[in-house]
Amino acid sequence: MGCSSCTLIYARNHRRQRPSKNGAAAPHNGVRIGFAASKKVGNSVKRNRAKRRLRAAFSPLLERIRPNHNLILIARPAVLEESYTRICFNVQKMIAKADLLMNWPGEPRAK
Repeated sequence: MGCSSCTLIYARNHRRQRPSKNGAAAPHNGVRIGFAASKKVGNSVKRNRAKRRLRAAFSPLLERIRPNHNLILIARPAVLEESYTRICFNVQKMIAKADLLMNWPGEPRAK
């Protein structure tokens, strides 16, 4: 699934792992997210900027992602030119299309 600014290439439900030896639990209900940007996006400065923009757009949605999922998002070159609000909209639409967003209490389920 994709949009003009990024692509979701992997969304998989995994079992909750045991806590580590020091007792730390998996962050955010076991949701693990990877952000990647290829050299098509640009030099290292542009690639890091693209990943930062995706992380910032994704962070408000983190609490609404279904638990125990692994996600990988790949930045596209357009993420550098798009506005932040457009990136947020695209990321939310993509995650909803993958049926990974939980609804807030009282909110109807999206179809």
